[in-house]
Amino acid sequence: MTHQRPAQAAGRRVALLVLGMHRSGTSALTRIISLAGAGLPRTMIPAGDGNRTGHWESSELVRTNDRIFEAFGLTWSDWQSPDLAAVSFRDRAMMESDLARVIRKEFGPDDMIVVKDPRICRLVPQYLSVFDEMDCRVVPVLAFRHPQEVILSLSARSSWPDDKSALDAALLWLVHTLEAEHETRHLDRIVVSYDRTMRDWRSVVADIEQCGQITLPNGADVIGTAVAEFLNTDERHHNKHGDFFARDTLTMGWVRSVYEAMRLLEADPASPVARAQLDDVRQQINASIPVLLLASNKLVEAQSAKRQAQAELADARQQADEAARQSQDEIAALRQQADDQMQAAQAELADVRQQADEAARQSQDEIAALRQQADDQMQAARAELTNARQQADAAARQSQAELEQGFESEREALSRQYSSALGASEARTQQLLEAKDIVYRSTTSWRVTAPLRSVGRMTKGRWKNTRGLRNAVAVLGGVRPTLAIATRVLRQQGVRGFATRLRQLKANGYQIGNSMPNGNGSSGEYVNLMAAERGDVLFSDWHVALTQAIWDDRPPEPDGATLGLSIVTHNSARWLPGFLTSLAEQNFPLSRLNVAIVDHDSQDNTIDLISAHIAEFGDL
Repeated sequence: MTHQRPAQAAGRRVALLVLGMHRSGTSALTRIISLAGAGLPRTMIPAGDGNRTGHWESSELVRTNDRIFEAFGLTWSDWQSPDLAAVSFRDRAMMESDLARVIRKEFGPDDMIVVKDPRICRLVPQYLSVFDEMDCRVVPVLAFRHPQEVILSLSARSSWPDDKSALDAALLWLVHTLEAEHETRHLDRIVVSYDRTMRDWRSVVADIEQCGQITLPNGADVIGTAVAEFLNTDERHHNKHGDFFARDTLTMGWVRSVYEAMRLLEADPASPVARAQLDDVRQQINASIPVLLLASNKLVEAQSAKRQAQAELADARQQADEAARQSQDEIAALRQQADDQMQAAQAELADVRQQADEAARQSQDEIAALRQQADDQMQAARAELTNARQQADAAARQSQAELEQGFESEREALSRQYSSALGASEARTQQLLEAKDIVYRSTTSWRVTAPLRSVGRMTKGRWKNTRGLRNAVAVLGGVRPTLAIATRVLRQQGVRGFATRLRQLKANGYQIGNSMPNGNGSSGEYVNLMAAERGDVLFSDWHVALTQAIWDDRPPEPDGATLGLSIVTHNSARWLPGFLTSLAEQNFPLSRLNVAIVDHDSQDNTIDLISAHIAEFGDL
């Protein structure tokens, strides 16, 4: 027969303070203690997806604890502890007064209460101070669970921030466990693992009564059925794995060391070995906080990038699936359309083939007839082509003979016309010379112009006797340059010297190269000598009039070879303009006249004159 045990005798109030990391079985342990008779808060957090059997903690107390964390710029998921030592006495008093107000409101005058919120692990000194002011004796109940199960359970919670990593979860487990253990060493306490709570809750209740020197109102035989219904192993979604600590590289073995120490404290809550081991880890963590913060931030960045990539991949997959689904219908419709079109095309092709076969049979005779007709036409065309070629050959031979005869007649006519024009030009030249002779006879230039009469007499001979002289004139560059040379010789050597030069030229067959000044020297020297003071002669009035009379009315030669002139210049600016002017006034076709000018380092404006002429008339 079961019965309810008598309540504890009147005395100091007792607060069973359940301390432990989130997801470490604190809710299950709190519910068992409450079933045993400890009072629960008035306003509790309702059960939810994260804990369907209930949290069994005060929502008002949770909000108060969150406000304390917010004052230090922290949240429940940050593993850094509030720097309570930096709080002023006034702020500390206000903080503790606020906690006391909420505890009184939530728990009322109950002699035995159970207080639970994982956040209290980092606020133990403040809560102990508040309970002491309330004349309430505290019995700490430290709950711990395998860290891997805690980390996995945290990661599965919807309230666990996305920017937190597994390293943050491990550090959060370490800080909660180390702070709760360190701040309760001076009190009688019980350390309980989650595995033991689930496996042997009765021994846990007995240890709580023995450690706290209390008697819970409801014995194990009274609450057994209710606890059995409450504790459901199906709610345990995460079990530890044996290789977890082998992968504990981020926390440098701290998690393993703390978990092993807590197992020692479960057997002996005052174990010096466990305390030393926990103190060592605590000191290492405090010394490594800057490095841990950096590592945590790096992991957060990596996880954020990973989540973003996964989200983008999920979106891409969703879009691809949607596109694939849409494409399936389109593909099916296109296939049906293609099948229909194929059937129609095949039927049409069969009709076309039938019509083509019929047309092919009908066209065989037509093709044979056309081939015969083409052969006949080809033979007739070949015969006609042969006849046409023969006629064309005969006509070509006749045309060639007629053209040759016509060309010969035209050549003879042009020759006669040329001879007549040349004779007329010579006669006009003689007339002009005689006119000039009359004008200049009374002037001092008579001696200079007298030899021109001799030139006129020399031109009265037969045209065939002047061929050599005409060749010499052509070699010297034309009538104007020849007259200029003759004028210069007359000025320098007189009539006798001029006659001597003319006899030498005639004796040499009018070959300029064999008629050197003084009988020696090169042709280049002779040309240079003849070129001296040439510009004065070229620009004289009588010279211009004479050359116009001789050449202006002379018809161009009907045909002739291309002539090439090579001109050597050196400081020749005086005579070069006259030369270029006479060159442009020639009746000889300029398209058959090639002029090459070689300058020997002229220091005057010879080059500029040549360039100006090229710019105006084109290349020489």
